[in-house]
Amino acid sequence: MKSVLSLIKQISVNGMVHVTGGGFYENIRRILPDESLTALIDTTAWQRLDFFSWLKDAGKITEREMLTTFNCGIGYLLIVDETDTEGAIEALKKENESPLVLGEIVESGRSTNPSEILV
Repeated sequence: MKSVLSLIKQISVNGMVHVTGGGFYENIRRILPDESLTALIDTTAWQRLDFFSWLKDAGKITEREMLTTFNCGIGYLLIVDETDTEGAIEALKKENESPLVLGEIVESGRSTNPSEILV
C-alpha cells in the first residue's frame, strides 16, 4: 500500500480495484460510474504463472470462469487518465513495483478481439 499512497500524492487516481476471485468482472464493474462505460482488458498483457495455465487446461475451465474464480496473477488495478499512464508507471517503478497496462476504459458496446474482454 505504501506504493499506492506515494502514487496518489503525485497523480490523480480515478479508481482502485482489489482483484480477488471474481475481481475482473464484479469488482471492476463496481467502480465504473454507469453502464455507458466498460473496461477493455487485454488478457495477453501479463504473463500468468504456469499454475494458472495448467489449471485452466486440466480443468477445461473457460477464460471467463478463470477470471471469475481466480485473480490469475493480478492483485490490484489502478485506473488513471490516459495522459497520466506513463507518470503512474514511473512512480510505481520507483517504489519497486512492476506495473503493467492491462487495458482502458471505453464506451460500452465496443467490439473486441479474442484476447480482450469487456467488463
